[in-house]
Amino acid sequence: MKNKPAFFISLLFFSSCIITPDTAPEYGIPGYPGMTHFAWQSVMTQDRQELVWDGYYSVDSPEKVISYYKIKLSGTAFTFNASGESFKDDPVNPTVVLTLLTPTDPGPHTAFKDKIPASAKSVLIFSRMMNRRK
Repeated sequence: MKNKPAFFISLLFFSSCIITPDTAPEYGIPGYPGMTHFAWQSVMTQDRQELVWDGYYSVDSPEKVISYYKIKLSGTAFTFNASGESFKDDPVNPTVVLTLLTPTDPGPHTAFKDKIPASAKSVLIFSRMMNRRK
């Protein structure tokens, strides 16, 4: 019998943990001081492309988080997009993206809203696309 699911979705919930810049996620982007992990998700397409993301929240304003990353990522391959909410390793075909949102903005984090406290002002979504073809 052949499996024909369009997507393989796995969800893994971690207990909240505080992340500091020297213990940043494996995305090639430094962590934001004091950000707290609330979710992880992996989605695999039929062509074996895997999108993995980790969600973090911060009690700091989005403006403060954006300012931090504009300084931290200056001089790297990461560019800040014109609409003002993400940093990408390649503006045309990104493989790693940091998206900055508020808890009420639409996005993948909304499925985990019960994990984000009312004190959170920013949501940071670290994502990457990986080729799992064999």
